[in-house]
Amino acid sequence: MDSVDYSVQRFPWYSPHLIIKSINKLTKMYGGNIEDKREFKLAREMFDAAVALLGSYELDSSNKYFMQANLQSNSPDVMSAKQTELLNAPILLELNQIEVVTMNEYSETDNVVEFLKKTKLSPKKSYSEKTLIVVVINKRIQIDRKKIADELKKINPKPAIYILGKLARDNDQWTIFSPWPLLTKFVIYSLSDTMKKFQLPDCVSLHRGFKYKISYTEPKTVTTTVQQLFSIKKDAIKKYRKI
Repeated sequence: MDSVDYSVQRFPWYSPHLIIKSINKLTKMYGGNIEDKREFKLAREMFDAAVALLGSYELDSSNKYFMQANLQSNSPDVMSAKQTELLNAPILLELNQIEVVTMNEYSETDNVVEFLKKTKLSPKKSYSEKTLIVVVINKRIQIDRKKIADELKKINPKPAIYILGKLARDNDQWTIFSPWPLLTKFVIYSLSDTMKKFQLPDCVSLHRGFKYKISYTEPKTVTTTVQQLFSIKKDAIKKYRKI
């Protein structure tokens, strides 16, 4: 397993498409409150990470990640895990720490790299090469993939970076590309269509070991409500419940 100080066995792992479905349920229950109320912050981060992981699958079909909220430390927001079968070797389990940051109309700059230098790539932060930074673009700006890649090359950050955006507020068309460490193609994808193609069990347990073939184990403890899934205390969100 790639070295990340994190216990993969403590909590269940979820497919990104289950997270998307669960967010849809949460929205029906609490409406637009999930977009800005602090009680739903983890849910928003999980949603953005899930959309990015589904987008990464569109960039490369070998990118089939499970995910879970990081409940073991203050950082990162979300963890992802990918299993890969190797020739004459045990399964490789790759862990990535996902940090989500949103560039919106209140951001002081329209330059993505300058925005990153003030947020996730600031001198106050210290992320490793096992970190994936997801930049959610939520403002109308011009995106130049090559320029962003060239500017990142100058500062040579350790984390990988995805740039994620939505084409229109009322549909499920998203865009994604990675400018770093390698510049990828620009992909437009339908979230609902990608969810149909993305074949992973909804919920599994992951274990340390030396298996050579991927198999899935159901967790002993299964999360039964969307509030539990996103670590939301019901009492804290009673006032937001739609009647």
